[in-house]
Amino acid sequence: MVTRVTVIFICHASRDEEYVRDFVHHVGPVLQSLGSAGLRFWEDSMIFAGSVWNKEIQNAISNSIAALIIVSDNLMNSSYAMTNELPRFLEEAEQHKVDIFCLYARECLIDEMIFRICVNGIQKEVKLTDYQGLNSPNTPLESFHFRRKQKHELIQAARKMLAALKPRLNSLGSAPSLARATVSGIGR
Repeated sequence: MVTRVTVIFICHASRDEEYVRDFVHHVGPVLQSLGSAGLRFWEDSMIFAGSVWNKEIQNAISNSIAALIIVSDNLMNSSYAMTNELPRFLEEAEQHKVDIFCLYARECLIDEMIFRICVNGIQKEVKLTDYQGLNSPNTPLESFHFRRKQKHELIQAARKMLAALKPRLNSLGSAPSLARATVSGIGR
C-alpha cells in the first residue's frame, strides 16, 4: 500500500526561486518540529527526468491541502500556471478543499486578472486577490530594499500561513506527519 503524501504546492515562476528558497528555509524547520512525516512542500523542479510532467503536477495538486502562490509578473507570464494550476486551485478553494496562500513577491497587475472557474457546475469569476494574502500586494517583498526588512516580512508571512494551516492539519486527525520541508534540495 502506498502512503499518501500531503502537499503544500508551491506555484511560482522559476525566476522567483529565491523567494521559494527563503520561505522554505524559514517554514521547513517549524514543520519538522511538529513531528509528523507526510506533509511536504512540492514544486515542479521535483519532477524526475523521464516523468510525464503534466501528470506529476496534477497528482501533486490532487494531494495538496494548500497552495503557496508566489505572485509576480513572472508568474503572470507563465501560461501553464495561469491556465492550469491557478484555476484548478481556485476551484478547489471554492469547495473548501485547499487553502490558498498568496505571497506577493513582485509588483504586478494580478488584481486585474479574472479567472473563470466552474464549481459544482456553476460558472464563477474570481480573482486571486479575493483571497487574503500573506502580505499586501501593494507592498510586495521586492519593495523592501533592505534584506533585513524583507526577511522580517517573509517571517511574518510564514507565521500567518502556519497559523492558518493549523485547523486543516488538526482535521487530518491521524494525518501524515509534518516532516522536514524540502524543495529541490533546499533546507536539507
